[in-house]
Amino acid sequence: MTESEHIVDRLLEAGLTPVSEPIRDPADKSHYFVFIKVERNPIGRQVPSRQSIDSARQLLSEDGVVVDVLLLDTTSQDIEAGARATVLYAFPDLVRNLFLSVTHRDAMVWIDAKRSLDEDHRLAISERLGLFLSSFALSLSSLTQLGEGNAPGKLALLRQIRASAPVTAEELREKLTRKGLSVPSADWLTRRLDVLRKASEVVRLGDGSYVPSAATIRALGTTLHGRSSPDVSRLLALARGKR
Repeated sequence: MTESEHIVDRLLEAGLTPVSEPIRDPADKSHYFVFIKVERNPIGRQVPSRQSIDSARQLLSEDGVVVDVLLLDTTSQDIEAGARATVLYAFPDLVRNLFLSVTHRDAMVWIDAKRSLDEDHRLAISERLGLFLSSFALSLSSLTQLGEGNAPGKLALLRQIRASAPVTAEELREKLTRKGLSVPSADWLTRRLDVLRKASEVVRLGDGSYVPSAATIRALGTTLHGRSSPDVSRLLALARGKR
């Protein structure tokens, strides 16, 4: 039995399903990468569990084989979900969340980190993502830590929603991008909007579009003159929409 076959047998015994042959690290012949299929049970928990994966890795380690696991979320078949699961599993103390956007064959990734990432951390995360994305014939074109890039903050989101309301998430993303802001992904924006909605700062209408709440309109304030006034911005946006 080859070492690769031994790894697969160990994983199957632990209830883990490899989706491809183990990939040997060219720099270390006792180090392998394995893609594992994961799903979500009815209450949203990952199956197989992190504990099951760690136990299998420990058994292989006792056999003298180091295996790094990359997770593929087969419930949604979503590349972003798989990348998120892989990075959160590998770097639980560093990363809180991950967002991904794909253009052609290039993947841009934004990391919501628990603390500032140094160069070694960035390199390790980039290498893990690069290997994961390669299974989809994608390459990592950028890795940005949220807060360091040009992602819109809460105030920018609220101002744009007020100027464009009612506005859908897709329309909002388009408008923010035109202003030179970097929106990590549709999922990132949806999550931000959901946070604003739960805080009663925006209202989601029946057709899925968003408007600012009365409290937000009061908080943003109103000035009587100038193009920077929220009310003037709103009028200008409406005028442009009628052309």
